[in-house]
Amino acid sequence: MSSMDLNELKVIIDERDRTYQQRWEASEKATVTALNATKDAVAAAFVAQEKAIAAALIAAERAVSKSEIASEKRFDAVNEFRAQLSDQASTFLPRAEFDRVTTAIMEKIDASSKSFTERLDDLRMSRDLHSGKAAGFNSGWGYLIAAGALIYSILAIVSMIRKW
Repeated sequence: MSSMDLNELKVIIDERDRTYQQRWEASEKATVTALNATKDAVAAAFVAQEKAIAAALIAAERAVSKSEIASEKRFDAVNEFRAQLSDQASTFLPRAEFDRVTTAIMEKIDASSKSFTERLDDLRMSRDLHSGKAAGFNSGWGYLIAAGALIYSILAIVSMIRKW
């Protein structure tokens, strides 16, 4: 090969080396730029995600706080209702006391009924006795009149006998 050909070949090789070097540098620059852009995008995504997570946590905390307040109010209402039921139950007459009072009343009614029956029997006896006394008293008048008539008759007979 001639020296010219070698020079030309060397020029072509040098030119190609330069071209490859430029391409390599451009590729490296593009890669670095892409990496930096990706790094910036990832950092921005992390920042956005952190902001979103922070906002979600704040919202969740508010929701939990509101839920706790609502639960406390509901439990207060339930406790108030329980207290009302307890107060109401304390005003009710207990079964044992009702049974005791009812038994005492029934015993008094039975005693009154027995007393009433005894009084009624006493009144009946008294009426019968009074009726018997009245009948006896009326009979006594009859006997007294009969005795008086007998005495009068005896006196009349004695007086007639004396006159004879």
